[in-house]
Amino acid sequence: MLFALSGPSGIGKGYIKQRIASVYPGLRELAWFTTRPLRPEETAVGNRRPVTRETFDALVASGDCVLEQELYGNGYGLSRTELLSCEGVWFTEFHPENLARARTLRDDIVAIGLVTNDLDLLTERLMRRDGSDEDRAARVSQAVLEMELIRRSPHYQLIATSSRDSEEATSALVVDFIVNRIRRIP
Repeated sequence: MLFALSGPSGIGKGYIKQRIASVYPGLRELAWFTTRPLRPEETAVGNRRPVTRETFDALVASGDCVLEQELYGNGYGLSRTELLSCEGVWFTEFHPENLARARTLRDDIVAIGLVTNDLDLLTERLMRRDGSDEDRAARVSQAVLEMELIRRSPHYQLIATSSRDSEEATSALVVDFIVNRIRRIP
């Protein structure tokens, strides 16, 4: 089973993954190839595999990289082999536009969309990220579009909406949903 979180930057995907990992420490996460430099808290053994643009383009051209997309000038994509061969319980993140394509490759995806109606909170988080004010403003605009895609998509088993006041409760709901799904696996 592959659990997939979708939501804009700053919505709390990493926090939810940390909470799940505290319950299931052996939970594995698919790693995305990316041309984006790693953030200080990221490692190449985590959910990102840094590659050069040339390597990324070659992986896409050969078919070894699937669900490729460009976000903020960086390439992202999954290893076809890893996506198709992972057994047991795995985690990943999907951009909302990738979820429908991912379902054509795997039928055991449990998709969870994360959205908020509190744009001030999301804006505060995104404004703390590196980049120019213009880049961060573009991220907020992109976040609004991503959340609209999630809200309209039929591909999510759960769409969790948080606000500043309900953030912890929303995270607990998502964690409980995932834990209950894992417990039902024979």
